[in-house]
Amino acid sequence: MTSWSISPAEVRAVLEHVRLEAAGLDDTVRGIDTAIAGALDACADSPVIGEALAIFVENRAVELRLVDARIDDAVAGALTATVAYERGDEQMAAEQQAMAASVALGGRLESVARNGA
Repeated sequence: MTSWSISPAEVRAVLEHVRLEAAGLDDTVRGIDTAIAGALDACADSPVIGEALAIFVENRAVELRLVDARIDDAVAGALTATVAYERGDEQMAAEQQAMAASVALGGRLESVARNGA
């Protein structure tokens, strides 16, 4: 490949680091869940506050799930681009790289082939 010069081993190392850091997000979410359960218990005497807190929590949970999904998709796209690069398929690598980068704009990468994980 004449226009690309990457080190697949280094890319994989970075992606593994990202995966490990993202796992920390899961731990944080579990900690938040515990704190929220305590807050909901404390609001047992006030259904209005409890309901408002529950709605707030559900909205935040959706956002956190989307962040987690975007991280997974970005890693999968970058890994797929790396595999394509190793196979000499520069066009596929460029397409996968662009798809992975689009995660920053929101949305999921449902079409990313999850190869080489």
